[in-house]
Amino acid sequence: MKTILTTVLLFAATATFAADFYVAPGGNDTNPGTAEKPLATLRGARNAIRTMKAAGPVAQGITVYVADGTYTFTEPLTLEPQDSGTAQAPITYQAAAGAHPLFSGGRAISGWQPADKGIWKTHLAEVAAGRWYFEQLFVNGQRATRARTPNKFFFFMQNLSERSQRLGFTWRGESRHMGLRST
Repeated sequence: MKTILTTVLLFAATATFAADFYVAPGGNDTNPGTAEKPLATLRGARNAIRTMKAAGPVAQGITVYVADGTYTFTEPLTLEPQDSGTAQAPITYQAAAGAHPLFSGGRAISGWQPADKGIWKTHLAEVAAGRWYFEQLFVNGQRATRARTPNKFFFFMQNLSERSQRLGFTWRGESRHMGLRST
């Protein structure tokens, strides 16, 4: 009887039991992640789970409940093998009951001014300097067409000169920028 009791106590001392973590836009990543004091980010929840797993093996599943609201990402959320659960103790990230969280990697663009013919313009120093590039533009939640030429369809080549047929693509050293060279 003492052997069974000792084994149960030893297992209880080394296994960490199930936990639920809560994330909400008004939370704080220094909070414990409870429903009353939620974390603010998925990264905070991931780090809390890493800390919990570092304290000992997880015996039951872990669920991260994400509240309604918008969560802005400035960099991707990276999950590594250490962030995985097991068949016996899965790790699940899910929306809280009735919640529809929105994860956005977008950036707000300000400084818009009306221009000719119903066009709006702004100057983005980071884009002009080549430090930032974006492919999608949304205005009031609707995808908008960025300035481009032509406005519809594509340009097509009419003919090919002998010189243009001799041009080819090549790598410039380790810079991995593609440039044209004459062959």
